[in-house]
Amino acid sequence: LKKEDGLTYFEYDFKNEDVNMEYSYLTVLFSEGNGVYWMVQFSTVKKDYDARRDTFIKWAKSVEFAD
Repeated sequence: LKKEDGLTYFEYDFKNEDVNMEYSYLTVLFSEGNGVYWMVQFSTVKKDYDARRDTFIKWAKSVEFAD
């Protein structure tokens, strides 16, 4: 579990053996308080993750929840 720029997140890889592809994930955790939590995932093929990570962080910072 990591914290950066106000985000709480974790990163991991997954290999889909059926298609022989490896994916990387950025999973961001949000809390609205009162016991309400949200989890938002961003993913791409592993070889593209480093190039897309900053965009995923930018998108995560733009997440808003309606009342």
